[in-house]
Amino acid sequence: MNQWDLFIAGIVVGYSVALLVKVQHRRRHRNEERRVRHVIAAYFRTYRLPATVTCVHSARGFFTLIECDASHKARFLAIRELAIVEHVKKLLGKDLRGVHWRFRPNPAAAPAADKTMDDDVPNYPGQAASAKQREKLRRQRDFRTTTRMCYAAE
Repeated sequence: MNQWDLFIAGIVVGYSVALLVKVQHRRRHRNEERRVRHVIAAYFRTYRLPATVTCVHSARGFFTLIECDASHKARFLAIRELAIVEHVKKLLGKDLRGVHWRFRPNPAAAPAADKTMDDDVPNYPGQAASAKQREKLRRQRDFRTTTRMCYAAE
């Protein structure tokens, strides 16, 4: 064997080892994300709140997105954020760098909000209103719908 064969064999072995280390590293992070997700979901099950938890591991640590219904129980969940961080740290020894919330509108309140909106916005027959007026009314209707959905969810 000459030196070039040894050099190429060394490069192939080096890349193979690097690939195996990367796969193992990704698998370990995926398992850690799964454990954090299960711990937070179990925390919400104790309060009987249906929540969808997503966890992402980045170079700065774990970030979680918690998506739950906008109900009366979920109103003060932002206060519970510190308790969630401490709970994960106590059980798994992992630090959560960020907990982000997303509240879905209550599906039972959404049809009621849409029904009341039809009475507030005047219906123009055909194309009687100008495009500018229709756009203004559409924006008002969208704003009122989202506002009412938020209040109806409480």
